Amino acid sequence: MPEITITVDDAHLAAIDEVVAAVRASGVEVTGVHAAIGIISGTVPADRRTALSQIQGVGAIEEAPVFRAAPPDSPIQ
Repeated sequence: MPEITITVDDAHLAAIDEVVAAVRASGVEVTGVHAAIGIISGTVPADRRTALSQIQGVGAIEEAPVFRAAPPDSPIQ
């Protein structure tokens, strides 16, 4: 499952616990809540991500980049 970062909009920072509950109910496995800066970290199935943008208080959703190294026997390292 992709790792995501959800930014809570300014109007809902005081109610971040409610936003976290709604995000969990929509299928996100929450791995961290940073209430002071309005960030929720977690993982979610790709088919559930679109529904997250409909939750009140969700300002932005970003997927964590994935970095991979070439195999050891690859011509380019």
